[in-house]
Amino acid sequence: MNKKKVLGLSILLIIGLAGFIGTLGYYQALLVSKESQMLSLSSIIEQSNIQISNLADLVDEKDDGINSLSSEVICLTEDKDDLSSQILNLHNQKKDLESQISTLNSHIQIIQSDNSNTDPDIIALQNQIVELNQIIETRDLQIRTLLTKKEDLENPNATLTTQIEYLQIQVESIQANYDFFMDSYKLLREEVNQRFDPTDPKLTITPNNNEISDLVQSITGGWSNTSDFNEFWTDVKNLYFWVESNIEYRSDGLSPILPVTPYNNLIYTTDMWQFPEETIDLEKGDCEDQGILLCSMIRCYTNQEYATDCIWITDSESTHIGVQIPVSENKLVILDPARNYYSKDFLGNIVFNDITVEINNWFNDWKASTSSDVYVKKIFSDYRLETFSSMNEYFTWMQNYGFSVIVNQY
Repeated sequence: MNKKKVLGLSILLIIGLAGFIGTLGYYQALLVSKESQMLSLSSIIEQSNIQISNLADLVDEKDDGINSLSSEVICLTEDKDDLSSQILNLHNQKKDLESQISTLNSHIQIIQSDNSNTDPDIIALQNQIVELNQIIETRDLQIRTLLTKKEDLENPNATLTTQIEYLQIQVESIQANYDFFMDSYKLLREEVNQRFDPTDPKLTITPNNNEISDLVQSITGGWSNTSDFNEFWTDVKNLYFWVESNIEYRSDGLSPILPVTPYNNLIYTTDMWQFPEETIDLEKGDCEDQGILLCSMIRCYTNQEYATDCIWITDSESTHIGVQIPVSENKLVILDPARNYYSKDFLGNIVFNDITVEINNWFNDWKASTSSDVYVKKIFSDYRLETFSSMNEYFTWMQNYGFSVIVNQY
């Protein structure tokens, strides 16, 4: 007899050890998968940072080129203005000399007509005229030289202006590429980060998704008679059992949250929300994933005409999510596939309890000894999102607004 007991205990021990090894292997595989995802996202961020750094360096380089060329243009423009001033002065000097020559010629004519003047006087005046003409020729040569320099300055000025315009086009193109990259990163960040404790969880309830619709149709065949609530509750229970039986509970691993800009560091979290279609494809998910899926399926089944919400409860240590369906006469049904819990009698039929009774039943099932600080934090669906700070606030809101669009009992 003792040998049989020892043998039985050994077999149980081996079975338990095998189960433990299998579970350990699963979580090791899950850890490897999450580490691979983290490495992939980290690689994307690193490559993005390199691209942004290269673009920023290129923009700085082009800006330096533009600033340098702009300085050259300013210097050349100043030289051009200086030459123009010199040319104007020389023209004025030339006019003055020509005026002096004209005056001397007049004097010569007067002297020639006056017999009292001697030849030396005429010769002296003629010598002055020659000297003045030589000065005029020199000034003309200076003017032509300066005009040539001015033309040389005007041509490089036009070339530099063209180069500046080309560089500005390049800078605008680089800026456009940078803006496109940052906009793309913003969209990627929004898509990834909406899975982490989303600020608008309504977006996670997707009753109009084709995959959800096809699944609900395959399970229930649709609500054929919308006045038959026996059919409704039977199909709701079938949807609940499908999620409970086909979605394996899996805790979230370590997942990265993308920062506001690619320059910042990644933040990691152990809580990630899946969209319903993702949970269907993965066939795995934790409490919020299963609750969000079931809520989406029921909302799809009722063509979004009756109230069904995810109900989010929390205390100082943890959080949990299930599904609530308000019922006539201020009754409430709770469906929690992650914990294999739903509002039922001992025969397994869905029952309709007063809201305070049903909430307390669910709390007691969630925790063997419910914490004193546990309360309903939020309810949300595709059509509403309400936040509460206490159980009294939740009960008051439900009494005033929560039973406005509800289904009937059997």
